[in-house]
Amino acid sequence: MMVRRDAVFFAGIIVLAVFLSGCASTGLSIIKKESFDFRTTGLFVKSCQELKQAEREIESPPKKGFLAKLNPVSLFKSDPKERVEKLQTTVNDCTIPDIERMVEVFKSIRETDEKSGILGDTRAEVRKKGFTIYSDETERVHRQNTRVLSGNDALAEVGMSVSPPPLQKPEEIKAYTEFMKSHYGEQYFERGLKKVTDRICINNDESLEIGNDFSFIIVWRGDYVLSRLIKGGLINNPKKESALFKCPAGFIGDLFKSGVSRGVNMFIP
Repeated sequence: MMVRRDAVFFAGIIVLAVFLSGCASTGLSIIKKESFDFRTTGLFVKSCQELKQAEREIESPPKKGFLAKLNPVSLFKSDPKERVEKLQTTVNDCTIPDIERMVEVFKSIRETDEKSGILGDTRAEVRKKGFTIYSDETERVHRQNTRVLSGNDALAEVGMSVSPPPLQKPEEIKAYTEFMKSHYGEQYFERGLKKVTDRICINNDESLEIGNDFSFIIVWRGDYVLSRLIKGGLINNPKKESALFKCPAGFIGDLFKSGVSRGVNMFIP
């Protein structure tokens, strides 16, 4: 009986040592994790002069509850220079997406209103406003994070999908095919998300996802804009979960469940 107790005690010491060394070697990453998810076309950007303000806008709110007792200033808050560097290196080293301006310009794109006899913007007019899927003047190289849409795929993205009517005559089939070919669309993706997860690794998991996730769609019918649509928007998603041994991949739970039993088996003949 004494041998068994000593073995359990010794195994517990090993588990605790592994846990503490893991926290030390990863800079307390078990308790806190930050991740960034950026996706941009690079069309509308802010200069570095606006970088600090943008960084403050995505900063997580003050910690509450148990986290507030763990001295978050010294333990959890990363160095301001490091946070700025993360933003600077995400888009062209010295710029960040200007989502506010992009949304404003996008809303200025004129749509076709057939009832009023108003024609939408042409492709050239949309290009002048800053929206283009090409990164070169010859329009041969496609810009990052853009997508070309055609036919019913383009209409579906703006909620105008068309089901083909019963077609029997060759001229009807040709007319429908030509009608669908006249629809051309472009989609632009912009995402700037920061996720902060504070993991106590005992019974609490607090996380915050903040930023923006936009999709801009423009559809032309022939030479004129038929419809434009913005999907997504600003994101502010605080989340809190409670569970026994709430840790990434069940790390601590597995450690205590399997590690202890293995340690006991090692020292008991």
